[in-house]
Amino acid sequence: MSSEHTVHGVIHEPLDPELIHRNARLAVWLGLVSFTFFIATAVASNVYLRKWSPDKFTLQLAESPKEMLWLSIIVLLVCGILLLLAGGFFRADKWRSFNVAMSLITLCFFAYGLLQIWFIRFLVQQTPQIWTAYVGIAAIQVLLAAVSIILLIWAAFYTGFKNKQRLRAWVPVVMNVWLYTVIVGIVVIFLTDLMTVSEFADYCGVKLKQLIR
Repeated sequence: MSSEHTVHGVIHEPLDPELIHRNARLAVWLGLVSFTFFIATAVASNVYLRKWSPDKFTLQLAESPKEMLWLSIIVLLVCGILLLLAGGFFRADKWRSFNVAMSLITLCFFAYGLLQIWFIRFLVQQTPQIWTAYVGIAAIQVLLAAVSIILLIWAAFYTGFKNKQRLRAWVPVVMNVWLYTVIVGIVVIFLTDLMTVSEFADYCGVKLKQLIR
């Protein structure tokens, strides 16, 4: 019996799930590429303004804001590791471990979003030149964190289904968004000169010494 069916004389072929999945991934990647150009414009403006007038547009951070940025990077690194673990659990059908990892990832994105909101509040208290150069970029990070959390909640909804078909179709697509948020969050901190790689390494060394003591 043919899988095709006719409605009002028109022959309809069943949709190919694999084709739908590939199209969804392509759409997500095209969206992320477009969003990258948007972020790159904001970062390029920040770099240009700092080179044009360093004394007005370069943010000099005290110890407390540096601590928040260090925590942001740590949270994102932990989130990235958890995402890789969750991907492994997902492929191995270890749903209990996958759910635990996804719960921890949600907490990481929530913490990262709160840290960025705190940073925005700090920036608004600075000179108009400073918050002009930095607030927009921080707001983009909050937006990415919020979108990631919404997608995680949606994934959690799909885990409630006995049939994991929807979850299997959803996670590989939105995993790109989660990893994108992690990578962009870390790269932007370094590109906008809020913290250098050596400063981050020094902070890690100091914290390790404090923990050992």
